[in-house]
Amino acid sequence: MKRVSVTVVTALSLLFVSSSAGLAQDAEKSAVKDGWVERAFDFSDPDLDFKVLLPKESRPATVPMKLRQPDTLGNVTIIGEVPAIATAEVPIRMTVIGYDLRTSGAADRICGWVLTQARYKTVEELVSPHRSVASVVGLKYDGDVPVEGVISNCQTRGFQAIAVNLLFDLPKDKSAEDRDAIFDFATDYAQTVFDSITFKNGQNDGYRDGLKDVPIRIDGKSLDISIPDDWEVPINDFDGRANAELHVIKQDEDVAKGGVWLIASDMKDKPDLAEIGSKTIPFFLKAQFSGSDAPKPEGNKAGPDINGKGSLLHHFLFSVKDHKGEDSGDIRAIMIWNEGRLYTLIRWSAFDQDGSSNAFFSTLPMLTIYDAFAAMLEKLLSEKG
Repeated sequence: MKRVSVTVVTALSLLFVSSSAGLAQDAEKSAVKDGWVERAFDFSDPDLDFKVLLPKESRPATVPMKLRQPDTLGNVTIIGEVPAIATAEVPIRMTVIGYDLRTSGAADRICGWVLTQARYKTVEELVSPHRSVASVVGLKYDGDVPVEGVISNCQTRGFQAIAVNLLFDLPKDKSAEDRDAIFDFATDYAQTVFDSITFKNGQNDGYRDGLKDVPIRIDGKSLDISIPDDWEVPINDFDGRANAELHVIKQDEDVAKGGVWLIASDMKDKPDLAEIGSKTIPFFLKAQFSGSDAPKPEGNKAGPDINGKGSLLHHFLFSVKDHKGEDSGDIRAIMIWNEGRLYTLIRWSAFDQDGSSNAFFSTLPMLTIYDAFAAMLEKLLSEKG
């Protein structure tokens, strides 16, 4: 995992190792574990209830998890809190947020949204291969100096999700060395907490419900990509052929509300992706939005080098209007060329991205699908490289 170039972040990769004997041994060696006891967090929900090690002076408080109302996207509830111990070497506050969702989503997207809403900058994250567990570090800055930190662990659990957040201050009046020491203490603390969580239902790894698998054979590899049950796959040409399309669409009362498209084709010569994408992507999407004008290009930029071997990556942004000429969300796409193969991945949501919880949870299923295909392409290209 990429290291973060800020003063306080040191050896973060130790924190994000998945639960293992090695991690447990590291926790045993940490002085922060001395004097800790097991505490039960009861939210009146067996999928979310858990036990965890905390300092014996800790005083947890919990409330029952509230389920979403019918015909709503979900419900978000702060279901637990542990106030910071004022006399502790490093006062650390813990909050627990519960989510009850109509459609389950990727844990990293949920964790990232929580930090963004609280105005933290995500500086480090690690996501499990199945995307149902994520660990994220966020910092708030005063100028170039980090002054507040949060370490979060998020899990999707069926149609629900839970985020355990550990929050701490990094006083600006302290030296860089002192802030490093505070951060190291917080990472040890988080390692002990996250490694000791055991859920009441016995399923300690994240999991998602309401999914179906889409079989794909691409570049000689057979894969299954999980998508929500209520999304449709009207076209899937990925049966081994070189040129293929995959369309994944969300319909609500016969009205499209979101889509993810994957296109693969042969292209021997290295292309100008900015030129090709600005022409071919709107042409392709015009066919998907019948009765509407072609999506309008709003910007594009070259992405980072993928594998250092001449591959190309380009990002695109388009606006789109419905058949009445009204704004209908935006479209984002990436185009990748690698060793004579061209891949295009497109995502669209009809919902206005205004930063609200409604907007986020409306787009979460689409973002989760898009991330799954993006991760598939990244893995595919890394194996080629």
